[in-house]
Amino acid sequence: MMRSLYAGVAGMRSQQTLMDVIGGNIANVGTIGYKAARVSFEDMLNETLRIGSAKTNPVQVGTGVQVGAITTMYNQGSLQSTGNDLDLCIAGKGFLVLDNQGERCYTRAASLSLNNQGWLVHTSTGNSVLGWPAAADGSVRPGARLQALRARPGESSPACASTGIEFSGALDAQLADGETATRDVNVIDSIGRYHTFVVSYTRNSPTQWDWSLEDEAGNAIAGANGTITFNADGTVAAGANANVTIPIDDRAADLALALDFGALVQTGSDTSASGQQVGGVAAGTLRDVAVDEFGYLTGVFSNGTTRVLGQLALAVFHNQEGLTRMGSNLFMENISSGSADTDGPPGTGRGKFSPGALEMSNVDLSQEFVSMIVSQRAFQANSRIVTTTDELLQEVVNLKR
Repeated sequence: MMRSLYAGVAGMRSQQTLMDVIGGNIANVGTIGYKAARVSFEDMLNETLRIGSAKTNPVQVGTGVQVGAITTMYNQGSLQSTGNDLDLCIAGKGFLVLDNQGERCYTRAASLSLNNQGWLVHTSTGNSVLGWPAAADGSVRPGARLQALRARPGESSPACASTGIEFSGALDAQLADGETATRDVNVIDSIGRYHTFVVSYTRNSPTQWDWSLEDEAGNAIAGANGTITFNADGTVAAGANANVTIPIDDRAADLALALDFGALVQTGSDTSASGQQVGGVAAGTLRDVAVDEFGYLTGVFSNGTTRVLGQLALAVFHNQEGLTRMGSNLFMENISSGSADTDGPPGTGRGKFSPGALEMSNVDLSQEFVSMIVSQRAFQANSRIVTTTDELLQEVVNLKR
């Protein structure tokens, strides 16, 4: 009789654990990246009243129930758009890798920001985000040692010299021989300074124009001249393009420019010829950062250029259900989960990122409420075992009277 009393108590305790888990799930229904937990029960040791034989089955009495496992459910949560480029939804398998004071931890709640020193951090905890910093040329080596990622405030993008000038527009076929049309053209030197040269077009025959370049002081640039021949339909004939080298000063390298006249035309309308430098970029400073679907952290600079600053890593585990919850949406590896695999970049056997969005909790409220009702009824039923057993014990005590 005492067995049923303890079995009822065991059932009540187990259902209380289930209610605790349900309460935790419901409380985190709005927590980004939260993964719901599920309780599995198992029967306790059975007391054998009579062992089995060749003719009879064993006679056993159960002694109650206990919690067999509390499992984390890693099914994908819904995506919620935020519009913030550093909010990342991990679509598929994988965890963001963080540095928690020298100890690695992992999360699915990938809401990120830059701190005042430019380090990429997990917004809610301040932990550094780990990945692979880019080399000076923007290349990344996935699988190398993980390091904290950074977009240094005031980081610069170096200047690049112009490599050519592309000319387009029209030259006025109505100009008389010997008449000249001039146009300004801007180029950028190797240290990012702008220079304005003057290109002169002088008509010397119905189908030919001489061109020449003058520097900012109005002096003709040696070797920067030639002839453009037009076809009968007004397009440029082959052989008009040229290569020139223009000295700048002792602070910048000479400009080696490829001049392309192929887009010029000769028409009966007013001269509209213009020149656009190619390849030249002034120096710039970091203005913004963004992360793409493959985890590349890209810097956007004031001169309009972009450069890869690093790549975020995604960790996968042989048994992700074995991870230890640390609170604050963080997990830690252990012997059950196995070591984190961070050898491959996002998209290679692991998920990708959806920038500008977050993964919401995967808690199913309707399922939790149904489980709550079932748990409540099971608790009540187990409590009836206790009260009924108590009444039976009372009858036994009354036999003495």
